[in-house]
Amino acid sequence: MTLGALAEIEAGLGVTGLGGLIERMRRLSAGDLMVVLAAVLRGGGEGELAATLATAPIDLREAAAAVAKAFEAAST
Repeated sequence: MTLGALAEIEAGLGVTGLGGLIERMRRLSAGDLMVVLAAVLRGGGEGELAATLATAPIDLREAAAAVAKAFEAAST
């Protein structure tokens, strides 16, 4: 997880700071999940894949698991 991705997530979700981000992550909508997933992908160098999210069929459980993994990896 890059600082740029975190900043993009904060901006996309309309929150400020880690506390606000944590609180918002507890009640993500599907749209919020897409914002977070796209930012994580772009931060990981997968900009092309992030650009296809709006039109690609997505398994929300897999997307949520991928986002959780990214945050988990960033915290270790």
